[in-house]
Amino acid sequence: MKTIEYPFGNFHLYETYCHLDLVENKFLSLEECKIVMNDINDFYKKNPHVVISDRKFASSIDIDAYKYVNHKRMVGIAIVTSKENASEDLIKEQEMYKGSFAFFKSLEEAKDWAASFVAYAVK
Repeated sequence: MKTIEYPFGNFHLYETYCHLDLVENKFLSLEECKIVMNDINDFYKKNPHVVISDRKFASSIDIDAYKYVNHKRMVGIAIVTSKENASEDLIKEQEMYKGSFAFFKSLEEAKDWAASFVAYAVK
């Protein structure tokens, strides 16, 4: 595992998935998203992976960032939230992403799904 510390949170990179843990109530700008995506590309190279975004707070990202995602490499996105109407709030993000987009109530559930989904997606 590798951890990258940013002013806006910590990024934990594992073999097949990464976990972005944003600071509370942070809006991630397009420029910040590009920095994270560059680090993802540097770490995973051409290997498929899943990004887990823990939305335990009212954090969000610039949805234009999805225009820069390599969908052949980033094969899935897992959103962790306990918010009951999360799918309503995140529908625009889901529409921008061409891969698998899943919601989970716990980080552990998302990690389990991510690890197994990458194995499934590359078959």
